[in-house]
Order: sequence, then C-alpha cells, then structure tokens
Amino acid sequence: MSKCPWEEIIGFQSPGEFQRFQSWIEEQIKLGNAEEVPVDPSCIGAYWNQRWLRHKASGVVWRLVEPDPPFTGVFQPVDSQ
Repeated sequence: MSKCPWEEIIGFQSPGEFQRFQSWIEEQIKLGNAEEVPVDPSCIGAYWNQRWLRHKASGVVWRLVEPDPPFTGVFQPVDSQ
C-alpha cells in the first residue's frame, strides 16, 4: 500500500471552503481514488453529521465532519480522534 497524500484539516475557514472541499472529495470518489464507508456508530458522539472516506491506495479511513458553528469542522484520519 502507498502512503496517503491527504492532509488533515482542523477547522474550515468559511462555508465556501467547506463546500469546495466537499466537491473535491466527490471528485476523488468519481475518479476511484476514494470510497465512502459506513461510520462506526460507536464513534459518532457529538459529531452526528460526518462521513467516512477510505483513500483506496493506502487504505486509510478519514472522517469529514461538517461545520456546525462555533465548531468549524474537521477532516482527519479516523484513528486520530
């Protein structure tokens, strides 16, 4: 397996930045670089509005949590919670 090139995001700077990032993720899925996987119910906690995505080449699973002000959202590997 290869190393995952994705980078962690701790806080989106604006709603527009989050929307652009979501579009980029959708493109990664369409290109076959990523796939959505089920969220582990035991990991939902306060972050009910999240998606989990696997980077196919590396197998690393990431979570994308939508901003809910004042929380600004995150994109990070699931194991870094």
